[in-house]
Amino acid sequence: MIAALRFPIVDSDLISDTARSFRSAFEAREAARLQLVNVQKRYIAHFGLERWREVKNERRFGTQRNALSERIDVEPRAPIYDALREMIGDRGCALSDIANVFRPGSRYKTNYVQDSRFGLRLMNGRQIAQYRPIALKLMNISGFKNSSDFLLKEGMTLLTADGRAEENLADCALVTSDRAGWAASGHVHRVAPRDGIDAGLVYLACSCGPVQLQLKALATGSVVDGLSPSDVGSVRCPTKAQRKLVSLGKMHSARGSSFPKQVVWRLPRPRHLRPHFPKDLAFNPSQ
Repeated sequence: MIAALRFPIVDSDLISDTARSFRSAFEAREAARLQLVNVQKRYIAHFGLERWREVKNERRFGTQRNALSERIDVEPRAPIYDALREMIGDRGCALSDIANVFRPGSRYKTNYVQDSRFGLRLMNGRQIAQYRPIALKLMNISGFKNSSDFLLKEGMTLLTADGRAEENLADCALVTSDRAGWAASGHVHRVAPRDGIDAGLVYLACSCGPVQLQLKALATGSVVDGLSPSDVGSVRCPTKAQRKLVSLGKMHSARGSSFPKQVVWRLPRPRHLRPHFPKDLAFNPSQ
């Protein structure tokens, strides 16, 4: 069957041009990815959290009964999470202090369409972190009671609200201009920066290892683990810059946003993938 397939034969010049274009695009994408990884590493290093993976994960521990006032499961009170919160200390705050966490309260009637004039691109919890959403579908606008509740805005950070704690639960992605106006299901948390808070800072806080561990520890459920908006907002994340301002990465934009005590945070904006990095990240590591 494969041998019977027919395919076009093109000249060598076209093959070379296509290969060069593909290579250039691939290298640009990988350069942007590596730059983001570098920023994330420097973000962790700024707060002195490079050794967070070395925190001992003791599975036998004790806790007081009166400490279980809001929930009766003890996993979030395991020593490893207390140690992470202690490492962050007064250099951090609750995620709810810098962002508003919410997800749609209404539901929609599943009815897929083929014409984009009558539907919204709707991502699920796995698709939000995919470079190119696999099997993305259009949900009929008439299936929503209020479609605006599901629409995404540029600068939001998305977190997977349901899944497995050991897999993709709490996966996060930053909404950029190319996906603004798309929609996400009710199984996705929206984390919107508060006024004066840079969207890049919220994304870095949500995606860093110490915060991801805290989020996964708060999961509840039996077959499918889940996170509530209040649980997401309660995690302690590193946010406060207390030392001299230094630049991280090449600055592609002079714009910045003020953070507490006039500290400026910016994310690097690579030339090839500008929508994915809103601003340059700069903070003070030695004050």
